[in-house]
Amino acid sequence: RRKHLEELKRALKEAENPNAHVADLMNDHELRFQDISQKAQTQPARSLEQIVKSAMAKSEKVRDSGERPGIDTGLPSLDEILGRIHPGDLGFIGADPGIGKTILAQQIAQHAAFEGGAPTAFFQLEMSGEDMGRRYLAGQSSMSTAAVEEGAYDFDQYEHLKAAVLKSTN
Repeated sequence: RRKHLEELKRALKEAENPNAHVADLMNDHELRFQDISQKAQTQPARSLEQIVKSAMAKSEKVRDSGERPGIDTGLPSLDEILGRIHPGDLGFIGADPGIGKTILAQQIAQHAAFEGGAPTAFFQLEMSGEDMGRRYLAGQSSMSTAAVEEGAYDFDQYEHLKAAVLKSTN
């Protein structure tokens, strides 16, 4: 996890360089993650008793300190199912096309970055940046992606779209 976090921080810093080529950054990042994965050492097996005692000790520490570890997703019903997100967690969302995976992932990443203050990387390898932008606008404005793409919106919907654009710059 430590190496994973170090790589994420390094990648975020490099991504801020306006002269860096995105494809090169992604290839380099992928190779570094593969290297980390290959060099990762497995931890020795622990008994259920050891795991439960460790979980209880952490729970007591949180109870006594009042500091909750990790961050929430920003979606209370999802937090009930998943629990909080902790440094080094890696999540995948899978479902049929058009179900809302990208919007869900964008909302979680946005909440983690803006509300939780956590360094966040969002990778989408199946669609272009413009497609991601349209899906973000659709999700933030409660419109369909097709309506955003086709410019089929009224004045109120346009105001919601402008608000979504402003929100994305924060």
